[in-house]
Amino acid sequence: MKHFLSYLMPAILLFSACRSIPEDPMQRRLFKHYYGKGTLPIAEPEYDSIWTLLQTDSGIILYEELFLDYLYGDTLSLKDARLLYFGYPYTARYLPVYPAEPYLDSAISLIFQPDSTNRQWQLATASSLLDSILFVDPFNLEALFLYMTLCDELNDSICVEISIARMSNVINAIMSSGTGRKPTLAIDIVALPHIDNTLFFFALPEKKRTTKQWKDRQLVKVKLKPNTARIKKMYYDITPIDKWLNSSDSLEPNSSQ
Repeated sequence: MKHFLSYLMPAILLFSACRSIPEDPMQRRLFKHYYGKGTLPIAEPEYDSIWTLLQTDSGIILYEELFLDYLYGDTLSLKDARLLYFGYPYTARYLPVYPAEPYLDSAISLIFQPDSTNRQWQLATASSLLDSILFVDPFNLEALFLYMTLCDELNDSICVEISIARMSNVINAIMSSGTGRKPTLAIDIVALPHIDNTLFFFALPEKKRTTKQWKDRQLVKVKLKPNTARIKKMYYDITPIDKWLNSSDSLEPNSSQ
């Protein structure tokens, strides 16, 4: 976690009060860290195995224990982080299309436009907004990032470390699924806002996105504006989200859509 902390802490000062993708040193370092050779072992999520596990009482108990560890700010192994993140669609709390943007925008305004006469009210309101996002989408990286920033202003070092640990667990799980550079290496996500989250993390400015079918998978292709990483497009696998939107009965990996 300390290694991840060294990347994230400078962002507190560099983050601007808008949700456009900035191009700053913190995000460039994050990009190099996760796109460096051998940084993470890349493997597609084993949705069939995860689904089978979560049909058992022991599997449910294991998942809930991991979820509590995550909330308490424990640093999870990559295996556990992947089970936590990619097992989310098979839990009762799953809601992958939660419209977090208005709440994020309001929280950003409150945190980064300080009012000396009402500062405590601003921070308390921002905290409430972020809590409402994370209650529905506990893996929203932007909300976690903003919570870290808020905690830092309140000089709550424990809260800062918990937020960073959560971010580290989530981004490790997501980026262990693929680099996003081509369909065969599409980044698997379990909620639509997580596309925006990863683009923000790596300072990749979006130009246009389209949805396409590729083999038996549902992909989102994101065309990018010119950027220093010289990446023209990114691919995201949204198959679990697509199944959730088109099925009221089951998210079993092999169930018909």
